Amino acid sequence: SQNLILDTVCVGDLAIVMIAGLLSHRIRFGEFSTPPEDFMLLIGGFLAAAGMFHALGAYRFSVFVRPFKQLRSGMLAWTLTLLVVVTALFAFKSADDYSRLWIGYWFLVGAGMLATWRLAVEMVIRRARVAGALAERLAIVAPAGVTDFAPLMDRIRKDPSIRLVRTAEIPLTGGTDERARATVDLLRLQSVQSDIDRILVIPDPQTPRPDPAIMDTLRLFPVDVDVVINGYCEDVCGRPVRSMAGIPVVNMMRRPLTDLQIAVKRAEDLVLGSLLLVIAAPVLAIVALAIRLDSRGPIFFRQLRHGFNQKPFRVWKFRSMYHASDKRPRVVHQATRDDPRVTRVGRFLRRTSLDELPQIFNVLKGDMSLVGPRPHAIEHNDHFRSLVKHYLARHRVKPGITGWAQVNGLRGETETVEKMNERVEFDLFYVDNWSVLFDLKVGLMTPLVAIHKNAY
Repeated sequence: SQNLILDTVCVGDLAIVMIAGLLSHRIRFGEFSTPPEDFMLLIGGFLAAAGMFHALGAYRFSVFVRPFKQLRSGMLAWTLTLLVVVTALFAFKSADDYSRLWIGYWFLVGAGMLATWRLAVEMVIRRARVAGALAERLAIVAPAGVTDFAPLMDRIRKDPSIRLVRTAEIPLTGGTDERARATVDLLRLQSVQSDIDRILVIPDPQTPRPDPAIMDTLRLFPVDVDVVINGYCEDVCGRPVRSMAGIPVVNMMRRPLTDLQIAVKRAEDLVLGSLLLVIAAPVLAIVALAIRLDSRGPIFFRQLRHGFNQKPFRVWKFRSMYHASDKRPRVVHQATRDDPRVTRVGRFLRRTSLDELPQIFNVLKGDMSLVGPRPHAIEHNDHFRSLVKHYLARHRVKPGITGWAQVNGLRGETETVEKMNERVEFDLFYVDNWSVLFDLKVGLMTPLVAIHKNAY
């Protein structure tokens, strides 16, 4: 991921600024302790570096593919950072309060560490580019049978930072909804197979405006969506324009989580999931024993569900129903009140949501998150996707053990479209407004609503 690499470089640069300052202080004064006034100067240098490196474009990916260019960019930003610090000291008449030799050491040590760090990053990027690991996987949506875009396609194929993995052609016949549905069905299958990073929409040459129905369906995908500029169009006015292989494009939709946010959420799942597994281990053992003593059959129940970007995975749960034969029906019925299929232990597990605990293993494996839209059975997805608008947009993030809809009482049987529509609205609100604090809020609310009248 280009963005994640750039974020890592930024964190590394700022860490080096502080470390270089502390090492220089040790060299100058021979001690590790730093007086408060000297530490405040380090903080000022840290903040100045953060602003200067970004202002001079030191974190553009194009800079890092050229070793001397990125080295020059980093050294210039560091030099100007120290000049700003020194200028500020003179402006506030505080220059005599600080050691000039320390500041000189800080500049030299920082320059050496930054140069080494950035050259190492450039070497890693160069090797990754040769292996094709950093190429953005692109899918193109274009009108069927139009040949005017051949030069545009050639430029995209020749760009080493882009890998064209799929092309979906919009049918020129049929109604708008039919065309949109045909396009999204094709892309849905292809995106699951190819892990698309970005979708580029090429409007019909007869009109500069992208098809609204097509754009609406593309909201279902967890990717950025760009549109090629094809004349004046109010839909794209005011949006930032960027270049893709030398082609002016406008970003119309952004994926819900950036690369950095995905990494943060994954770290959150691993840390909290591991802690939860340790705490819940005795409960897992007791529940497993109760199921074994209550009825014949396996302890765990596994079912195929759709996860992130509608990729299928097997969800783990404690078995709460009587074990059926291996020849299971294709139709999956939701549990109803006083359902005869539910065992005695199963009723308690479902009422208290303890049957969901084994999904901690799904979280640690990476199929699920602790917090996210609950994964529905595939048969239910196939049923509701055409009845509830943007239903499949729930899969723009990983499914969760608990979710915003569940802690707001929207759980259990969804026997009407209205109930499912309300649940989806809460799920989509979570997808569009994710944050670590939001996850913590949902996690803290979950034990308070673990027992619910609709859980049966």
